Amino acid sequence: VTSVHFNRDGTLIVSCSNDSLCRIWDTATGQCLKVLVDDVKTPVSFVRFSPNGKFVLASSLDGTIRLWNILQGRCVKQYKGHTNKQYCLFNTFTVTTVEAKKRGGNFVVSGSEDAKVYLWDVQTRKVVQTLEGHTAVVLAVDAHPTLDMLASAAAEDDKTVRIWVDDLGAA
Repeated sequence: VTSVHFNRDGTLIVSCSNDSLCRIWDTATGQCLKVLVDDVKTPVSFVRFSPNGKFVLASSLDGTIRLWNILQGRCVKQYKGHTNKQYCLFNTFTVTTVEAKKRGGNFVVSGSEDAKVYLWDVQTRKVVQTLEGHTAVVLAVDAHPTLDMLASAAAEDDKTVRIWVDDLGAA
């Protein structure tokens, strides 16, 4: 098992592993409720529930982030463009302010082995922004819960945490 994440109310856990599977578990009983299976057999290194708990983001070592609809048990979108072949790279959803949504909506965010942070439009799957500033693999990213702010952390010789702020919506 390479990653686990609780849904918002704590009733479900998603896990992933090198066997290319993601599993949805009932927290109270420990029962496996669903197995998410993709045709591509590549290790899955990181998983995260969407804020509404209806979807799971799963990072694979083939450089693809898959968005799974957990009720349907199928992959509904794929995000590509970053480099991910060796490390467990965190990803997240942004929860943006009204002003930011006017400029483009919600995003999927991930670190990358090319020392960048990538942002994809959730709906169009297009890379809408690449953040540069790290000098090594960006392992971790997170989005502020209420502000247009991201944090990223890099490994190896970089060893920094960077804060990225969208000030375009500021008055």
